[in-house]
Amino acid sequence: MTVAGETASREIVREKLRIPCRGDALDAELAYPAEGEPETTVLLLSPHPHLGGRMDNNLVRHLFVRAAEDGCAVLRFDYRGVGESTLRLPDGTSLF
Repeated sequence: MTVAGETASREIVREKLRIPCRGDALDAELAYPAEGEPETTVLLLSPHPHLGGRMDNNLVRHLFVRAAEDGCAVLRFDYRGVGESTLRLPDGTSLF
């Protein structure tokens, strides 16, 4: 990990994923250092969707890239029904 004030210099690999979830699919992205083994693994959760939570949220996006540059394997995803993630509801049911 880098110390505050240092700049990260590692190249990273980014992979788009679709994670099956009870008949739906979560849109996700995985990032990790291009060389060497990740030092640790991070599951990065966005705020609740009612509070503007998406994996493309500015803070989530910044932390995602920075953690990968610092040597972590990082996974972020959109909740069901958010972004490209799917959400199938029974007929007559509303999410909100």
